[in-house]
Amino acid sequence: MNPLEILEQFYPRDSLAGSFLYAHSESVAHRAVEIGEKMDGVDIDFIREASLLHDIGIFKTKAHDIGCFGHAHYICHGILGEKLLTDLGFPQHGSVCRTHVGVGITAKEIHKNQLPLPAEDMTPISVEEEIIAYADKFYSKRHEWLVKPKPLDLVLKEIGRHGKRSVHLFMEWHHRYGHL
Repeated sequence: MNPLEILEQFYPRDSLAGSFLYAHSESVAHRAVEIGEKMDGVDIDFIREASLLHDIGIFKTKAHDIGCFGHAHYICHGILGEKLLTDLGFPQHGSVCRTHVGVGITAKEIHKNQLPLPAEDMTPISVEEEIIAYADKFYSKRHEWLVKPKPLDLVLKEIGRHGKRSVHLFMEWHHRYGHL
């Protein structure tokens, strides 16, 4: 599997969406692989591939500022990416798309916040999924945080908007992966 060939089917490198997606995904992949290489028993190739593909669904969302002119709410990019990759024959990579949003979203949170998502748990299951979700929180599709990681206090502030569970889980991940 060549994740860049897959991305190029949907994102020309010289497009606005492509410029954000490739820079963001490469930053996330670099950090996630760095973490994975310091651990035993993780699939580094999978981490690299899935990190590069985790946001593949953004083109189907309304995010005009980053060149995405679809119709779905941005929070749906995970499930849209999951469907796309599953249809291409990569369901394990698709699972990363589904579970990387925030620190994962529970069915209870989806229901409580009336999110436009199926009311089911979309939380990381494998260590590789956790590592990718963790690494993703340090980068965004804003120019200042595309390749330069956000400071921890900003990451915590952003995650804090999603409640105590998210902060608690992220801090567990930070203690586990942030010092590797």
